[in-house]
Amino acid sequence: MFRKAVLVIALLAPLTLLAASQPPRNSSRQHPLQITTLANPQTTQPQSGTDGSPFVVKLTNTGKSDQAAKQEADDLKDQTAVNEVIAAGTVILALFTVVLAFTGIYQARISSKTAKQELRAYIGIDEYMPKELPKWNRDGTLEVLGVVTNYGETPAYKLGHSLNLRFVEKSFSEEIAFPDYKTGIRKSETINPGQTVVLSFKTSSDDPISSNDKLRLYTGASKKRLYAYGFVVYDDAFEDSHYSNFCFELKWDRDSKINPSWMTYGSHNDSD
Repeated sequence: MFRKAVLVIALLAPLTLLAASQPPRNSSRQHPLQITTLANPQTTQPQSGTDGSPFVVKLTNTGKSDQAAKQEADDLKDQTAVNEVIAAGTVILALFTVVLAFTGIYQARISSKTAKQELRAYIGIDEYMPKELPKWNRDGTLEVLGVVTNYGETPAYKLGHSLNLRFVEKSFSEEIAFPDYKTGIRKSETINPGQTVVLSFKTSSDDPISSNDKLRLYTGASKKRLYAYGFVVYDDAFEDSHYSNFCFELKWDRDSKINPSWMTYGSHNDSD
């Protein structure tokens, strides 16, 4: 784009100089009339004219010939054509200037956006949850630890999160409403690049896990399902807000049933 603009300017420059070197022309020029006096050649009296010897005035056209007039008209047409070309070139040059200006602004914005994407913080929870079984507390709650990490190049500020652990009869979509990350309560916590933070997922004490359910869960015999889910919200160094949603399900090996592991659930695993 820049090379095309330079080429147009280079082509218009000679035309501009040519127009500047042309002298102004007046298309309404009138031919002058020369007055010639004719008197009686046989008298030496003053040429004031009398009834017997009138004073004669002859108008002589001293204008240019038809060929000269035609040449002047042709020159005027040429000058008009040159002026039209220069005017058109000026408009085109102005348009190119505007396009180049907008292109520069657009490229600056793209570069700024790319720089932000490369330098901003990226908070995510590890795809693997702790391979150990959830801890069963005396109050009947289950608890498991998860790790979030800042994978970006700059710190994450005002960390907020919602961490949940549910032990349910049916699938996640049938029994659980995923929380909205916009409702996250922000804190003053900061996570630096490469830093990890351990977070606790815990079932509600209002819905305690029975010892039988605990035993079935630990042996892989339970028909209930255990889900760890929630979100993390934070601000990056450019004061833009971001989120990371996650949802995991505890599953057992179908054959041995001795190696439970956390698997990524089919939905609610996204971020911006």
